[in-house]
Amino acid sequence: MNTNNLKKAIACTTPDIVNTKYGKRVVVKVNCDGQEKKIWGDLNNGLLLSLKIGQVVTVEPSGKNLKIVQSSQTIVSNAPTPSKSYVPISKSVKLEVVNFITDSAKLYRYCFDQATETMSEHSLPDDSLRAIATTLYLQTQKKFNL
Repeated sequence: MNTNNLKKAIACTTPDIVNTKYGKRVVVKVNCDGQEKKIWGDLNNGLLLSLKIGQVVTVEPSGKNLKIVQSSQTIVSNAPTPSKSYVPISKSVKLEVVNFITDSAKLYRYCFDQATETMSEHSLPDDSLRAIATTLYLQTQKKFNL
């Protein structure tokens, strides 16, 4: 171990056990030098298996890979997290979302029309009418659990 090459990294994920062409392996994503990297290990690697998100570890570059040398109990609360991967949604869920948005827009439009009509004698600016309509909309959703 060359102590000159040691670096600090922060765990971005909890350990994941995956099937690879080499058999089952453990992988954890870490942030090292501002880059997200993966640390791979065997199933018997207790140090790797015990990592928690935000935990600081000391790593040693080993070729293209990183190797955990030491783990600390320090947890970084604003540790970088991996980006969410895209999960396709079903057509029925898409339709449900579209219907909800359409109904919500119609309800807001109705609230805006009512605010405009009710407050017409006060000559309120559009910002005030929008604020009243938004309040009516939110209160209606709350009252009727929409």
